[in-house]
This record gives sequence, structure tokens and C-alpha cells, in this order.
Amino acid sequence: MDEMRASGAIIIGKSVFEKALPNADLEYFYLQTSGGTNTDELAKIIESTLVEVSAESLQNLLDDERAAASGFLLVLQGFMGLGLIVGIAALGVISFRAVVERRQQIGMLRAIGYQRSMIALSFLLESGFIALVGIALGLILGITFSWSVIASGGIPGTEGASFVVPWLYLIVIASIAFAASLVMTYFPARQASKVEVAEALRYE
Repeated sequence: MDEMRASGAIIIGKSVFEKALPNADLEYFYLQTSGGTNTDELAKIIESTLVEVSAESLQNLLDDERAAASGFLLVLQGFMGLGLIVGIAALGVISFRAVVERRQQIGMLRAIGYQRSMIALSFLLESGFIALVGIALGLILGITFSWSVIASGGIPGTEGASFVVPWLYLIVIASIAFAASLVMTYFPARQASKVEVAEALRYE
């Protein structure tokens, strides 16, 4: 037991249990069934025969644990998705503010010959670069942190587990985030392209 770490319960045979803990009471019995046995029906038969005993299929218990773990992960993914939406919205707000703050500079660029499309493209490129840097940093930090947690055995039960990166899933999420950031930037970029030269040069 020196090199073992339990994160729940230890399942051992009855003979070993009685030797290790002779005065302890048995609380659970595990029945091994033959192939093809309907464990749900068997559990119902045991409960109807032994009134004071509750029986449940081990597969159902495992399914319940998996469902609980999946639900917890879905909640975490929901929070991360909410944070992603807030970040994209913040990028759009910053772009709108940049249009207001750079109104005079936009007018100067228009005065020296910049076309409306060039002004809009400059805002899109700037916001796109910021979004790409943010997405790249998020992916690098997330993968590095996840690898360090798995490699160090920080989560009980993951000792010896292999680290697998879901590249396709990450690429899809990153692409959606980048496209959404460009959509949020399109409207302030379009507004910037419509700034009149004379009005912008009078702006202080």
C-alpha cells in the first residue's frame, strides 16, 4: 500500500478483507454473472427476493459516474464559451472606441489619398492580428497547462495516462472564434471607412 493512492474505494476479495479487517462488517457484495445475463433483470429479482437488500447493475453505476463527470465538463465548457463570447464582444467594443479616438487620423489618411476600403481593411487587419495573437496564446497556455497536470499526476486516477490533444476540435473552435472576431470588427471598420475628411479634420 506504500505506493498506492486511493481516490475512492478499494475493491478486494472477501478472504483478504477478513484477514485485514476481521472486525469490520461487509457492506457491499459484488456478483459475477455469466455471459449474456441481463444484469438489470437480475438486480430486480434480487431486490424482490431479498426485501431488505438493494441491488444495482455495476454498468449502471459506471454510467451514472460517467454522466456526472460529463455534466461537470459541460458546465466548464459552458463557462469557457461564455468567456470567449465576452472576449469577442470586448474586441468589438475596443474597435468602436478606436474609430472614435482615431477620427482625426482617419481624416488625415483619407486626405492623403487612402480609399475607404483601405481604411476598413486596416482596422480589420489590426483586429485580426490581435485575435490571432490571443487565440495562439490561449492554445499554447491551455495545452501546456493540461500537459503539466497530466504529466505530474495532479488528477487522481490519471497516472500513466497518455496526453492526447484534440487538434480538430481546437481548430474548429479557434476558427469560429476568429471568424466571430472579424464579424464584430466589420461594423466599426465600416463606420471608419465612412468618416468624411472635412469633418474628421475638425475633430478634436
